[in-house]
Amino acid sequence: LNLQQEIFAEVMILFSQVQGFLLKCSQSKLRPFHHIADDECREHLHKFLLRRICPALARIGDAESLALAVMKSWCVVGYLPFRDGNWSKSAVDLLVEANASILGSGSQYPGGYAHSPEVRLEAFKSLVDDYNDKGVSNLSAIDSESVSTVTSASFFHCDVPDLSLFSLTRNLRDLHLELIQKILLPQIIAILEPNYKVSVQSHVLPKIHLLKPKTDSGKEIEFNASVVDCLVIMEKEFRLRKFAVRVLGTLFRSVSGDGDNRCHFIELLKLVAVSEPHSMESWIDETIKDDHNQTILVKERLIEETYRLRLEALRQMELCLRAPFSELPHTHGSVPIILKALGETASFFVKEKGSSSQSMGLGQYIMSLLTLASVIPLARLGCTLDGRGLIMPKDCVTSIIPEDLLSAVSSDAVIGSIFSTDELHVLSEEQNLFVDQLSIAPFVFVHLLRADEENESISLR
Repeated sequence: LNLQQEIFAEVMILFSQVQGFLLKCSQSKLRPFHHIADDECREHLHKFLLRRICPALARIGDAESLALAVMKSWCVVGYLPFRDGNWSKSAVDLLVEANASILGSGSQYPGGYAHSPEVRLEAFKSLVDDYNDKGVSNLSAIDSESVSTVTSASFFHCDVPDLSLFSLTRNLRDLHLELIQKILLPQIIAILEPNYKVSVQSHVLPKIHLLKPKTDSGKEIEFNASVVDCLVIMEKEFRLRKFAVRVLGTLFRSVSGDGDNRCHFIELLKLVAVSEPHSMESWIDETIKDDHNQTILVKERLIEETYRLRLEALRQMELCLRAPFSELPHTHGSVPIILKALGETASFFVKEKGSSSQSMGLGQYIMSLLTLASVIPLARLGCTLDGRGLIMPKDCVTSIIPEDLLSAVSSDAVIGSIFSTDELHVLSEEQNLFVDQLSIAPFVFVHLLRADEENESISLR
């Protein structure tokens, strides 16, 4: 027994040193060059650790830290040189490894994934978030058309920032749409909920399935989660989902976006706002089987996390509604779709409030807050004397709302911390979206009815 413990301790020290080396590679000033110069050798090491070592350490060690180090090391090289479709294959390979699942019921994470939501978040962020030494996004630092011809040798002669795929393709519309439709949108749908695929058709990323870890005797290792473990995993899972919702809003507001895609994005945001996280409820029931009181405690936290996710979806719809009134007038065709989505969510929350049976009245209170959050963007709309649409500052319509209620549905605190580690950085074309001022849309017009026409319209209805 002592010999086994000594061997185990030596193995853990070895993996700890590997983890430290990979983190050192990710923080090196040589980015985007890796200490392991051989591509095949580096890829073999990354996949070996993610597929064999991390799932085995999930029950006995800090598998999440090692997997995060692998992801950071994987992303060092980035997506340059930008040619021959290599960027697309690199992105898909990264997501496939991050989203690997365990066969059967051997995973401790929701959805049967082999790796922590924090690991999947790190992989997803590498596609949409830029990196520099200060950790600050610099999406407008370099023009995509000039980046597209950069080769590895040219890094010795100029200071080129380590750009994400989203930034690299921003001004190359065909490639940008390919990135959105074939990589980002399928990943977002997989993160938010599998049943969203029914409403929004998209490509499906390949999946790999890992065998469930076993002991020396061949018996499968079971995972027994405490309440604290469940709460931590659930918090990380919803952090990933909120980030996916923010990316969804950002894709809508991309200057190189497509009108049809924008309709899908709004539909997805609406579905996030009105859908229940049934997969999370099933995971809680499977993970905490014996203690009914603890299950109730975790599910109450689930209600709170779901509320924050829904609030984020409503915030993104409000930002999308504001886009045609600011720097993105070409998105004016989506205004009716956004208005319909906000109206439907408000109606849904009103009906849910009446039928809510959640414990301690928490469900009814949350539905009231979400109804208010859905109505505020609609109340901000108006029109000029010549029929052009305008959007008013939020203070104009929220001044009569009690401060405690307003703080419960306000996202101002989130906007203020937009550069934190789990937030998506603001695109250059989005800067004015966060300036709360009266704005008139150049291409949004309101059909004004005369009094007699309005009375006639009401009588017909």
